Amino acid sequence: FTFDGTGQTLDSVVLSLSYNGYTGDSSAPQTFRVYRMSEPGFTIDSNYAYNRALQYNPGELLGTVTVSPLSLRDSVSIYGEKETAQLRIKLSNAFGNDLLQQKSDGAFATDSSFREYLKGFAIVPDTNLGTNRNMIYLDLANSNTKLTVFYKNSTDDSLRATMSFDQYASAHANYFTRNYNGSQVGRFINTGNPLGDSILFLNASPGLYTKLTIPG
Repeated sequence: FTFDGTGQTLDSVVLSLSYNGYTGDSSAPQTFRVYRMSEPGFTIDSNYAYNRALQYNPGELLGTVTVSPLSLRDSVSIYGEKETAQLRIKLSNAFGNDLLQQKSDGAFATDSSFREYLKGFAIVPDTNLGTNRNMIYLDLANSNTKLTVFYKNSTDDSLRATMSFDQYASAHANYFTRNYNGSQVGRFINTGNPLGDSILFLNASPGLYTKLTIPG
């Protein structure tokens, strides 16, 4: 792969994630931060446990955005072309300029050389905000989940290079953790009651498990 022409100059670099709905309060804001991943050997043919967060470099923040489901539900216009609703995160110019400098005999020579250069993105929601009252659904399989470099060269402007996400070839993993503090179930977890508890709770993984004992 090569960028078109010579004398390329960055306009911006944007990570897009196709929006697929929400649950909860549609007006409540959510903040997402994007970091550069550092997980070794992060490939499509590996298995990743959902109870372990993959490694990323917390000192390399590439971008941040605060949105609500209400702000995501409409289509967007890119260079006059309509695209379906998406979460768009503008990444740093430093990252974009570094990407623009890569060559066909370097990071762009092969798939493996590119994966060595960029292991991936960690998209991390801010879970400490008191306004978190929703969960936003994103669709990795949609064609609008992609990285786009907007740039110009010595002869043309309004150029863009798109690096799409391929669900069959691109490694991906989700990590969920649940906080039961202050909830009804929190009063019944690990109580140590020798007679057990009168209420049992179950929810989808990663969630709760319950030991049920029937005397006799």
